[in-house]
Amino acid sequence: MEISKAEAERMLGVSSTTLYNRANKLNIKFINKVDSKGKSSYLNRDDLKKMADAMGKPLESATESVTND
Repeated sequence: MEISKAEAERMLGVSSTTLYNRANKLNIKFINKVDSKGKSSYLNRDDLKKMADAMGKPLESATESVTND
């Protein structure tokens, strides 16, 4: 399952810059999609969990919102 970049920022409580820097350090690649609304970036759920673990941030509430979709 993919999570939007904006949602990932909200779940982790970090800025866009911090999210990109952490992804680079962990060698995580964003998934970019283009549609009629423009370009959007996404993360795999497993990659988001990996980032949260590396940052020492809990993802319980994030996991609930992701699995309830």
